[in-house]
Amino acid sequence: MLTPTEFDLLYFLMTQPQEVFTSRQLLQAVWNYPDEIANPGLVRWHIKNLRNKIEIDPERPNTIVTVAHQGYMFKQR
Repeated sequence: MLTPTEFDLLYFLMTQPQEVFTSRQLLQAVWNYPDEIANPGLVRWHIKNLRNKIEIDPERPNTIVTVAHQGYMFKQR
C-alpha cells in the first residue's frame, strides 16, 4: 500500500511520462516545498520506498528510472 506522499509522487510522474524532473522540481511541483528549504535527499528516500513497492526488482528499476545527472522519470512501456 502506498502512503499519500508516495501516491502523490507516483501520480505526478505518471501524468508526465518520459519527462525528466530534478529533485528540486519534484519537491516544488508535488509537495510545494519552497526552493530555499528543498532537500533532494527527501526525494531520493521517497523514490527508494516507491520502487520497493512497485518495481519487480527495485535494484534495477524499469518504471521509475534515474536519468544520470538529471533526475527521475516515469518510463512508459
